[in-house]
Amino acid sequence: MNKKKVKLISIAIALLISPLLNAQKPTKLDLWAFESLHIPKNKTKTKELKQITIAIIDDGFMLSHKAIAPFLYKNKLEIEGNFIDDDGNNYIDDYNGWDIADEDANVNVPEGKESVYYHGTFVASLITRIAEIHYGELAKDFIKIMPIKVLEDNATQTYLKKGYEGVQYAIDNGADVICLSWSGGFPSEKQKTIIKQAHAQGIIIVSAAGNFNERKVLHPANFDEVIAVSGIGIDLNKGKYANYGDNISISAPSEYVKGAYPTTKNAYIHDNGTSSSAALVTGIIALLKTKKPTLNKEDIEIILNNSSDNFTNINTKYFGLLGSGIINAEKAILSIENTNLFFSKHKSRGALTFSKNNTDSLYHINPKGVYEGFYVSLDATNVKKKHKKTFSLLVQDTVWKKYNLENIPKKLFIPSSRFSVKMNAKFKNKDKFTMSYYAKSIDSTKLFCKEIRLLSKGKDTITNGSKGINYANNTSCKWQITAPKGKKVQFTFLDMDTEPNVDFVYIGDGERLLTENIVAKFSGNTLPPLVTSNTNNVLVWFITDKKTTGKGWKFTYTFVD
Repeated sequence: MNKKKVKLISIAIALLISPLLNAQKPTKLDLWAFESLHIPKNKTKTKELKQITIAIIDDGFMLSHKAIAPFLYKNKLEIEGNFIDDDGNNYIDDYNGWDIADEDANVNVPEGKESVYYHGTFVASLITRIAEIHYGELAKDFIKIMPIKVLEDNATQTYLKKGYEGVQYAIDNGADVICLSWSGGFPSEKQKTIIKQAHAQGIIIVSAAGNFNERKVLHPANFDEVIAVSGIGIDLNKGKYANYGDNISISAPSEYVKGAYPTTKNAYIHDNGTSSSAALVTGIIALLKTKKPTLNKEDIEIILNNSSDNFTNINTKYFGLLGSGIINAEKAILSIENTNLFFSKHKSRGALTFSKNNTDSLYHINPKGVYEGFYVSLDATNVKKKHKKTFSLLVQDTVWKKYNLENIPKKLFIPSSRFSVKMNAKFKNKDKFTMSYYAKSIDSTKLFCKEIRLLSKGKDTITNGSKGINYANNTSCKWQITAPKGKKVQFTFLDMDTEPNVDFVYIGDGERLLTENIVAKFSGNTLPPLVTSNTNNVLVWFITDKKTTGKGWKFTYTFVD
């Protein structure tokens, strides 16, 4: 057995036998999530650093936990415990944040409910741990945690229905970064406005994609103004439960991540989910902001996307759906002043910055996978004499579009899996032109067959469409076959390979698949017998789940008396 397999087996055993840890010497496995982030020691002069406040909006916080206590935000305009709203912000004694849900200053975990209200403490500790690795003993001087509790002490479920109100508090009270390590719900117009307000003020919002293993990025991560984060496992592939989608910006560890647990001040737990991923990304963004506070959401995404590590063993079905790659703190920090430093043409998401310092005029974007095209955002705000500068977009080595920087769209779509950019101008002084892009992936559920096909030929051969490779998960495809009146439809199967008792080919009379109309249903690897319908109108429906797939099926049909 090779070393890699032994390591994976050891990890699997550890996942089973070590659900909860107290303070003890960390193991290699305990550290994997942080080590995968490549967090360097600080080399920036302290006098050049700025203190950054990170608002964490969550269920509750153990403020006395050793991982959090040194980093607590303090509202210097408020006198703690005098029962007076000293700063006039309509919150009495909000010295260490605020409990939006219970409308008081106590953001602590309700006594006796530590196992339910553990999440905020856990999330906060991941952010502070990143700061400690990078800044050491000085970490507490540059990173401050603003705890905002949005779950009632007597809540019967952990849904954070006051989450967006927490965002508003963070905006009003000076947060630089907001961590939303949660997802779900359908935001109202008021809640959408709150997110837009934060973005307009330059506040960075980070959120988790969700934990349903679906191609669906949930709100608030689904907002354009939010940095959406998916999760990876210890094997550096997609996390087992992590959601994914075109608008994921970046991925980070989401399995077996060690963080604080609110039972004692030195208790820790291992947890899974994109909540961890969002917190880890928030921590790295906080480091970037301490070094350059003026960075906005767009700046941060360009840095993270270009400096991320490519996936080396990603499942092909997730190409373009997990962001630009795995976040890399060291590369991100090195990219603050030169975002092209780690640009890779092999990523499905990235950015190009053209300036006086960038002398390259031709770039190719050629990521792995097949895509419907690329969404491109253009920004020439910081370019003088725009009318004298042009660039071309090439598809298959042919000019597709040519633009003058004085008249460019803010966004456009390039309908190709590959494209190139040729800059036809030189930039001077502080000129800066930015082009950000991300791929639109093909929806695998409709990759081989989709919707419904209407058939009336007297004889034909039909397949699931995957042409010898495995069909897609979550497929739902239909074929409506109509014979002349008085005729029936006869099916002869030539191939059959689907997940047994799960992925089915249904054959039914009529246009709807009702129980009483089902003529036959088949799955597995055994070739079905000859099947004949009872009417001249037959529906064939192929349905698959989200797990195992097979090579698919093929049948011929003919009209018979």
